[in-house]
Amino acid sequence: RLAASHWKDFDPKLPGPKWAGSNAKGDFVEVGKGIVDFPVLAQVCRDIDFDGWILLELDRTRQASILQSAQLMKDYVTNQLHLQFYPRNR
Repeated sequence: RLAASHWKDFDPKLPGPKWAGSNAKGDFVEVGKGIVDFPVLAQVCRDIDFDGWILLELDRTRQASILQSAQLMKDYVTNQLHLQFYPRNR
């Protein structure tokens, strides 16, 4: 049984966060901007008739604001993956 899914994306080419040390490689990015194969994950959700929550997470933004990052992720999920965003009337 799958009640919820938590999605984050990762780009291994970016420098790592400062707290990880000067040699660290890779950091989290907006969903759809990294290496995670979200189209496959979305298809799995469709195949199993998943109707629960998918939580999108981003640790930090590289955009001008977190609102821009949130809009990029929403656009990716709705326009590229064709998943419904809640609430449905927005």
